[in-house]
Amino acid sequence: MGRFCLPCGWSWLGRAFCPGLRASVRLPEASIDWLVACEHFGFHVAHEYQRVNEVKNVENFKKNNSKNRTKAAVFYRFSLVGEAVRAIKKEVKAQYPERILVHGHVKGDPVMYQRFELSEQDRQTIVNGVSCATLLENHHFLLVLEKSTKRCFKYRKGNEHIIVNHGGKGWWDPQSPRGTPDSSGDVFALCRRLDPAMKWHEVCTTLGALVGVEPKGAVYVAQKAERTDERSPGERWAERKSLYRGGKVWNYLIRERCLPEAIVRAAVAKGCLRDGYHAAWFAHTDAQGAVCGAELRGPETHICLGGSVKTLFRFQPGSVQPVRRLVICEAAIDALSFAALDQAHAPGTLYASTAGGMGPETIAAIQTHLAAMKALPDAVLVVATDDDDAGNAFADTLYRLADDAGVAFMRRLPPDRAKDFNQTLKNRAQAA
Repeated sequence: MGRFCLPCGWSWLGRAFCPGLRASVRLPEASIDWLVACEHFGFHVAHEYQRVNEVKNVENFKKNNSKNRTKAAVFYRFSLVGEAVRAIKKEVKAQYPERILVHGHVKGDPVMYQRFELSEQDRQTIVNGVSCATLLENHHFLLVLEKSTKRCFKYRKGNEHIIVNHGGKGWWDPQSPRGTPDSSGDVFALCRRLDPAMKWHEVCTTLGALVGVEPKGAVYVAQKAERTDERSPGERWAERKSLYRGGKVWNYLIRERCLPEAIVRAAVAKGCLRDGYHAAWFAHTDAQGAVCGAELRGPETHICLGGSVKTLFRFQPGSVQPVRRLVICEAAIDALSFAALDQAHAPGTLYASTAGGMGPETIAAIQTHLAAMKALPDAVLVVATDDDDAGNAFADTLYRLADDAGVAFMRRLPPDRAKDFNQTLKNRAQAA
């Protein structure tokens, strides 16, 4: 039995059926109304063709619109990429200020950068031709006249102090511990310290413009008379006389610095204080007890004796005993002031000062005392530096030295929170 199938339906088991064709026949016996069948078939084919065209039109419309949107999106995204590229260039320039643009951006070529390089010859020209003093004066630092010599200029700006040495080629910060970053260096390091935000090529340009400029401080110091006394500090110390009551130095220490008379007499008796006519001389001694330098303090004098090797000013009242309690101040007058205010009166106490610096000889002298104190019971280092940033920096250095030696340490500050212990004595004298 054959099968007959119309486009709109199908027939199985020899029966042809179509919902739109009013015929249901059994093959092969029955006859088919072919006119009706073809009419229906044509209608179905036309309907199917129309549906397929509609589907194709919808797909073509979507495709065309998709192309237009893609073109717009590409243009928009390209503008975003341009903004990102410009942002990256700006970030690179900020992160690498030493790089300068060689040529502009050309389509197809990358943006080229070249690192700014300073030749060694130009660097030496700047180091040799630009004085650190000139740079400090341009940043409104003032020369401390009474503390400056031909070989060493001291500049001050507020609480900040900078020492210029090596003929203007070097500098160092006396308030910072040795070895700390930005505490010493050449003129390049000083320029970076004074203006950290300055770019490298700007530093070189600024310093290049200062080559050959003479600092005003050097002109002043050059006019000072040369030191004609070439004797050692020990020889000059031996010629100094003891203080006498009513003298200029005596009145300076008793009336102006408010030191108790008993403390001054004790220091004179111990041989660590003498009369320099215009200033009091406080002796610095070496490991053998010989005088190797002196602090000079007076109404118009605040320097160290020429040729001095600064170690420690040492004052131990009473009988000489092994040092169990080491008190360290910044200045000799501060050490005597602490002794006047000290209520502990512990035996074996040594009052010492560093003359405002922590050079290698000073550190070696402190380490020698700490090494001897380590074996003694109840040994302690008392840090009595000034109550300011510089005093805190000195205190940190002393803490490390005591910790390395295995000796206990403590910090003592003026009871009235004055700058130093001598100021405490002055405040008490004014309040009395």
